[in-house]
Amino acid sequence: MFINYKKTIIFTTILLFILIIIYINLNSFSIKNENKNFEILFKNITWDTKLLKNIPFNNGNEIELNLLIPGDGKNNISLNKDKLKSLNIEKIIVNDKEVGLNESDFKNVDNIKIIGKSKNNGILNENDFNDIINIKEDKKEEIEIKNDIKKSLTGSININLDKYNLNSNINNLIKISGDKKYLIKYVNIGGINLTPIIDKEDIFLSIEKNTFGEGEYFIILQMIDNSIHTLDKKIFFSFSDTETNIANITPKSIKNDTDNIIVLQGNGFSKVISLQLSNNTILKNASFEIISDQVMSVKIPKNLDKGTYFFNIMTTKGIINLKNNTFIIN
Repeated sequence: MFINYKKTIIFTTILLFILIIIYINLNSFSIKNENKNFEILFKNITWDTKLLKNIPFNNGNEIELNLLIPGDGKNNISLNKDKLKSLNIEKIIVNDKEVGLNESDFKNVDNIKIIGKSKNNGILNENDFNDIINIKEDKKEEIEIKNDIKKSLTGSININLDKYNLNSNINNLIKISGDKKYLIKYVNIGGINLTPIIDKEDIFLSIEKNTFGEGEYFIILQMIDNSIHTLDKKIFFSFSDTETNIANITPKSIKNDTDNIIVLQGNGFSKVISLQLSNNTILKNASFEIISDQVMSVKIPKNLDKGTYFFNIMTTKGIINLKNNTFIIN
């Protein structure tokens, strides 16, 4: 009797251990298989299981396969239906949209769901479905994009900068214009590649102060197809030894029927006490706001005479006549 009791305990222990293993296996969520570049989860709808990496099933059970594909929905997928012979497929859902049962090739996919009834008894295991899909590159689409770029870059490259004379000892922001400005990869000045900055519909080139020494430089464009183009105009950097100077005025042209705000870029603005507008005939005081030592905004009053104007600046060290940079009132 003691022996039978001992056998019963051993048998019960083994059975309990097997049940624990089965339970853990059936309730473990899928761990990504490193041998494939997608993840697959199964669900026995009839038994109302969770999404699992493997599930048992009986003949006639309704089964759901979920294929989760990385790549932000940019993958083109070919579905290998030979791997689904154990199911009578009822639905194929790609990116949450039902497709035809005869379709096998899909574009821009991030998930596929397949629902069908099992034809026999068994277990579905993720490792048996490593080649259920092929993730492929759309060479045709890639070639079409390259051809579009090549076509866009045929003919002359009409690119311009809004200024070619710069002060080397301040930060400079240059606006790029032209119908092919968005196809520029780099702007090379003096052997230094500068990447254009896109701001909504405009493109700019940012050059930090002291990047270039005083002198004249060729401007070379490298386009996105890696073709090289040299602009007809050169860019010139000068060094201003004046403690307070103006390197750029934006905008260069304004109308006299309304008050306007223009922005000055330069050096030494923190020392400015007062500012006057001049066209060699009249002097007009202007209100201003110092934003930083290198940036200042100036209010230009309306109804001034039309013409070309420059600034006289009074600093803590005296009056500076800055005729090197002008703007126009129309």
